[in-house]
Amino acid sequence: MNRRAPAAAAALAAALSLAACEEHPPPVPGPARALEPVRGAAVAAAARTPLPIEEEFVGTVAARFRPVVSAKVSGAVQAVHADVGDAVAKGQLLVELDAQELGARLRRAIPERDLAATELERMRGLVAQQAAAQTQLDAAEARHRSAVAGVEELETMLSYARIESPIDGIVRERLVDVGDLASPGRGLLRLEDLSTLRFETAIPESLSGGARVGDTATVAIASLGESLEATLSELTPSADPLTRTFMMKYDLPATEGLRPGQFGRLTLHVGEASPLVVPQGAVLRRGQLETVWAVEDGRARMRLVTTGKVRGGMVEILSGLSEGERVIAAPPSSIRDGQPVAEAAS
Repeated sequence: MNRRAPAAAAALAAALSLAACEEHPPPVPGPARALEPVRGAAVAAAARTPLPIEEEFVGTVAARFRPVVSAKVSGAVQAVHADVGDAVAKGQLLVELDAQELGARLRRAIPERDLAATELERMRGLVAQQAAAQTQLDAAEARHRSAVAGVEELETMLSYARIESPIDGIVRERLVDVGDLASPGRGLLRLEDLSTLRFETAIPESLSGGARVGDTATVAIASLGESLEATLSELTPSADPLTRTFMMKYDLPATEGLRPGQFGRLTLHVGEASPLVVPQGAVLRRGQLETVWAVEDGRARMRLVTTGKVRGGMVEILSGLSEGERVIAAPPSSIRDGQPVAEAAS
């Protein structure tokens, strides 16, 4: 085998390639093609515009009245007549306690009261006939008063065994079952009045000083897809020591579909400012970068900017532009740096 053959073939290929290059030399670069101008471009100047300063705070819709129905006497729960989600009316029977012992005591106390009343009448007659001393009449009156008070107390306690709703509303939470022991102060049912709802949110200490009962604000309820005008009805007098925030409660208008527990955002007017703004469409976003196309000497120049809030179709420029600089309000996606700009006729 001739080992020189591959080397000779490679040398021949290189020579042919060099000859081809000499026969067809590469084209000589000419002048770059001029960029077509951006025609009919709407141009706006960056300007300072008086705008309200607004802050958003998240919160929750809650019932203004949400009483916890509790027991006033001890006793086993005999019946519960309402469950979670049930609508209840004011005065409706909700819970019954076992009152057999109270009933037995009342049945014994009533004859004793009647006997004391009879004895009082007899003693009055004897005193009138001077057949008994005044001290005996005083003692009879005291026994009668005690017997009457005892019956009234038992009747009141017996009425407490029937627990009624204090409002028109719904049952939000059931805290007992049949057989549980109820005691004074123990919650049995948690109710909510759906006719008066409000929005509750926490406001930073720095913004709470200017708040006054009666102030209005806008609350956007996410699940409803609409905003409601709310009125400040309650402002806690002291801040939460952990969060340094004040709880603010805004009354909401009656609205179809509004329910306790819904999430919302409160927009609060906290002052005035004059930020530098440009039309919202002037800002282009490319990943993490925000840019505008300024017009300098009739040509488009890309500027990196930092933006703030958007209000009424205008976006706040925090850095990257100066007041009075002109930008293309709606730059095309094909725009290039240095491209001529033919402005639209005003």
